[in-house]
Amino acid sequence: PWLVLLLPVGIARVIQQRSTVLETLMYLMVGVYWVAIATYPHWWAGHSFGPRFFTELAVVFVLLLAMQLQDLLKGYTTFRKWYLLALTALVGLGLFIHYEGAYDQDVLEWNIEPVDVDLAPERIWDWGDIQFMR
Repeated sequence: PWLVLLLPVGIARVIQQRSTVLETLMYLMVGVYWVAIATYPHWWAGHSFGPRFFTELAVVFVLLLAMQLQDLLKGYTTFRKWYLLALTALVGLGLFIHYEGAYDQDVLEWNIEPVDVDLAPERIWDWGDIQFMR
């Protein structure tokens, strides 16, 4: 899910008109879907771990990332080096977070302790009690 942070690179390509029609439509689809989730009254997806509502877009995110990488692998630039470093760091972070979610029961209990997240969704923004850090 952290790879979403790399979407602005692709959006910049769309603005510079270096993208295909398919790629442009995929970015538009991500934006429309994101707005749809944000307007849903239960946007945090209840008792879950990770970006549950974005699961349907996982294939689209991978395709967009592949298109970005295809462009970046054409030549060596300082931007490419930093992009690949950021990509590696985000993949590592994602692996760590999902490992915690898969193997640590305390992470799942975050949904109900100290208070049910459905009754107090503001807990999602509590940086003192991050779900995957339990």
